[in-house]
Amino acid sequence: MSEKPLTPPGGNRNNLLILIVDTDDETRRGLARFLENSGYGVAVAEGGVTAMIQLSVIHPDIIIIDSERPDMDGFEVSATIGRKFPERMHSIIMMVPQGCTVSVDRMFASGAEEYVTKPVHLIALGRLIKRKLEYQAMVLAMRLHQPNKEPLPATWNGSRELDRINMALNESEDKFKCLVDSSPDTIVILDQVGFVHFINHPPPGQSENLMEKRLLDILPEQSKPRFLRAMHGTFTRLQTESFQIGGPDGTWWHVRTAPMKQHENISLPWAMVIVSDRTQQHNTETKAMRNARLATIGALVANVAHEVNNPNNAILLQASWLKKTWQNILVQVSENEKIYDPIMLDGETLREILEKSSGFLADIVGNSRRIGSIVRDMKRVTRPDDGILRNDVCIKKVLDSALSILANPIHKHTQSCFAEADPNLPRVIGNPHQLEQVFINLILNALQSLPDRTRKVRIRAWFDETIRKIAVVVEDEGEGITEENLEKICFPFFTTKLAKGGTGLGLAICRSILTRHKSSMDINSESGRGTSIRINLTISPNQPESAP
Repeated sequence: MSEKPLTPPGGNRNNLLILIVDTDDETRRGLARFLENSGYGVAVAEGGVTAMIQLSVIHPDIIIIDSERPDMDGFEVSATIGRKFPERMHSIIMMVPQGCTVSVDRMFASGAEEYVTKPVHLIALGRLIKRKLEYQAMVLAMRLHQPNKEPLPATWNGSRELDRINMALNESEDKFKCLVDSSPDTIVILDQVGFVHFINHPPPGQSENLMEKRLLDILPEQSKPRFLRAMHGTFTRLQTESFQIGGPDGTWWHVRTAPMKQHENISLPWAMVIVSDRTQQHNTETKAMRNARLATIGALVANVAHEVNNPNNAILLQASWLKKTWQNILVQVSENEKIYDPIMLDGETLREILEKSSGFLADIVGNSRRIGSIVRDMKRVTRPDDGILRNDVCIKKVLDSALSILANPIHKHTQSCFAEADPNLPRVIGNPHQLEQVFINLILNALQSLPDRTRKVRIRAWFDETIRKIAVVVEDEGEGITEENLEKICFPFFTTKLAKGGTGLGLAICRSILTRHKSSMDINSESGRGTSIRINLTISPNQPESAP
């Protein structure tokens, strides 16, 4: 068995008894567990009257009293103990609320010698108890070795020098507690079973009181095995462990566990766990890595587009020439067949073969032009964005460009995806590339939410005269968003499509871009009934007189 902490003079803790007087069950249980784990005998009393009855049959070495008593004031309980049991040597420690100004004169007058603030710092309390027991042992030794000297007062409160030292120690412990409480990190002290004996403040996302509860119970399920391995290494090999865990709400915590030592080679049966909120740092790092990947993909796409464009231009030029030449030959052959017998090849006339060939060449020309359009879209998407907001952005052109880029996903997910936008709508203030990215994200999300190809996606744009803005609505007949997820859907890195490669950045980026454009985004959705996202875009102040 590992060494017990805070061993008092005499070595046998079981001969030392501590009485706890407190009406709060949770506080009594927490103090009792801590003191019993430290090897002391413990008795408890709910009130001052019960404490007097207990003291008639037991002789505790230390009495811990809550100053806030419903039956009698804690200082009154202390004074009553001194009057009823003047011959006894014990030390009284008062527990007072945090921020309470304790009168030292009143404390000494009542017979109490020390005080601790609530919530009680258990390690500091253990050291205080040990110090008081050491002082008691010193006084007893003086009495034994100097029997002829004047006996010490029965209600002994210590010498003035000891009082000065004790007050200085209390002040030092208060400063230490203030330092720990002010730490942005959550600092927890656990026993070997995992119960919390001290915590300065709850970890991110937690509001309940964790005292005397297992820290393991509040961790995400997938992080529990890693936490248990870390605690095993901390207690068995006295190693410092560190790891990261992610919460279901997108938070990230950096957790460090370390063994607690009384001396260099003597470990205590406790471990310190420091929990740091790394959500912002993790999100920043993830965003930086994503941007780096996008930059690499952009460079690769631009290179591929260039390499594809050159041979495609040659194919388009030559196929166009062949198509024109073939049509001229077809005209001549058709005229000849009016005079001469048709030329037969494999059961078909030459004219029929030329007609089919002209159709094939028309397909080649059409597909080559489609390749050229795709390459132009790729070049435009990967072109560096200057970030400048302009006053002449045509929202119909932006929507048409987004739909052109998404031609393949549209064909894959639905039979019907269309946009209704008047080309004469007022121009809006914005950056075409960034607005295009917004609508690509929104339309792609709508497409991916469709359960089958029979469901539709509809985009509408019009001038809303009530708010003097261009309204664009992207509607889908997809699966919709649950009420719970609707509140978090725009949080960075929140996604319900993680298994499908979702990053949780699409809507967060859209909202960020629209905020910069002094525009807004409203999301309405019902699970199983589709989603409608409305964008309100600020119109340009330089509109022609005929504009709405």
